[in-house]
Amino acid sequence: MTNNDIIVGGMCEGILDNPDLEENTLIVGSRFEDSFSFKQVIRSNAIIHNFDITIKASDKSRVIATCSYRGCPWRIRGSLCSDGHSFEVKKLNPTHLCHGVNIIGNK
Repeated sequence: MTNNDIIVGGMCEGILDNPDLEENTLIVGSRFEDSFSFKQVIRSNAIIHNFDITIKASDKSRVIATCSYRGCPWRIRGSLCSDGHSFEVKKLNPTHLCHGVNIIGNK
């Protein structure tokens, strides 16, 4: 864990509803209907910001994704909420040290 990691505790109480946030914004505390929705927003966010992601872990209780660029610290972790289906962003390092993906898909 680095100083750039943002961590939040909690029990997934309530859905984050902030009209000032864009649809594909990822912040700690963001809540999603299920793991599929969470992964879709991660992928959409990666496309919008021109970086490639790798899903490192995906099971019934967690999803962990990282930037595919070696050495880039961007990472997100979402966990299953106590309701048994929704997912919440629990940990996020929003820093990208990579150059992103260019128009033909290369780093």
